[in-house]
Amino acid sequence: MKKLLIGISVLATGCTNLSTDLKLVTEGSEISELKVFRESAFQNGAISMYVGESDKYFLRLSSGQHGSVKMNSGVHTIQAKADASPSSSIEIELKPNETTCLKGSPNKAALGAVVIPIIGNMVPSFVLTEIECPTDQAEEANGSRNS
Repeated sequence: MKKLLIGISVLATGCTNLSTDLKLVTEGSEISELKVFRESAFQNGAISMYVGESDKYFLRLSSGQHGSVKMNSGVHTIQAKADASPSSSIEIELKPNETTCLKGSPNKAALGAVVIPIIGNMVPSFVLTEIECPTDQAEEANGSRNS
């Protein structure tokens, strides 16, 4: 019975895919850049972190990678998640012609949930925090992935 419940919970959450039809910039709008840096960490190191908005994901990052996208300026609620996990979110304001940076880190609260898989499907795997954007040299040293 326990195995059946675990199987159902994993199937119900599904997998995350990048949205191919997502339009982040609209004509006539002011544009901003969003950079997301994924922390290199052992926890969640083997799984991808998906970053998006409104349950549509536009970046997929491995441990230690970063990516960037151009978006309309304004207030956005950005989400981060792993396959088969709920998302966490952060509200940010993207200012016109400026770059905003976020860091994605493993959710320390999810570490304890690994022992009980059903609880693990209720705790976000990643959390986002706004950070000061690093210099270009620091980005190159950490590796990158542009989108």
